[in-house]
Amino acid sequence: MSSNVEIKPEEFSLLCDTIKICIENRIGVNLLPKKNIKKLYFGSFNTNPLKLNFAISNTSNYSLYWSAFTHETCHIDQYLEKSKIFLKYMLDDISVDDFPNCYFNGKYKNVKKSKKYFDNILRMELECEQKTLKKIKKYRLNINPSIHIQQANLYMYYHIFMWKYKKELFGLEYENYEILNKMPKKLLTPKEYWDTFDSLNLKWI
Repeated sequence: MSSNVEIKPEEFSLLCDTIKICIENRIGVNLLPKKNIKKLYFGSFNTNPLKLNFAISNTSNYSLYWSAFTHETCHIDQYLEKSKIFLKYMLDDISVDDFPNCYFNGKYKNVKKSKKYFDNILRMELECEQKTLKKIKKYRLNINPSIHIQQANLYMYYHIFMWKYKKELFGLEYENYEILNKMPKKLLTPKEYWDTFDSLNLKWI
């Protein structure tokens, strides 16, 4: 999002509330422009140390940017609410951040356990998306819920892609409507995502 775009009142209200929650819970906030990025980067919420990292991304899509921001704030909600699925951060002493790279590099070869781990991540992100939709409605954000759901579904399928092909992509095509139109128009169950992945025949690579 370009730094000279005016923030609308609804999104500004969410931003203020998020910063207030972070201050009250001693969560660091990093809201800075991010230059020369290689992939479509929005942000992350880290628990060690506690910090919400959010960058001005290289997208000019206002609603896409705030969809992503809202999503990250819902990870904070999961953490503060002590969500059971969110707290599943470790698998055999490998952190949620380190595991994918270990898996991609062949350092973790147990197929059954690795699939379960990616399924746990998918479930965590799905819970987050359910919260995101509620927050979009609560704040009356300038985000089309129907489009957000399809973008969220693309993100859910991406976790299965990473497990199946042992690689990550440098940015998902959230603005590619040829791909989005293949996405379900409602959030699915974890099992439904796994069962329907191959039938979508997406051109990921």
